[in-house]
Amino acid sequence: MKIKISMLLMEAGVTYNKQKLHKAGFDSGLRSLLRQCRETVRLGKMEAALIHSLPQDRLLAERVERLMSIPGIGPPH
Repeated sequence: MKIKISMLLMEAGVTYNKQKLHKAGFDSGLRSLLRQCRETVRLGKMEAALIHSLPQDRLLAERVERLMSIPGIGPPH
């Protein structure tokens, strides 16, 4: 997780002190970025749970099957 946070900070162009990164006292910019990272992880888990539950609902499974017949539409990798 520490590496992922460091990579996100670098991608966003945020300068940070590696030694202070995981200690209390983040500035608000870092807190905002870390909050977004946490939300992204949470949304990813929710998306995976929804995708997993689709085949279990008969009506939705039929719709998903019709959608999957469209070229270029398929399960996430």
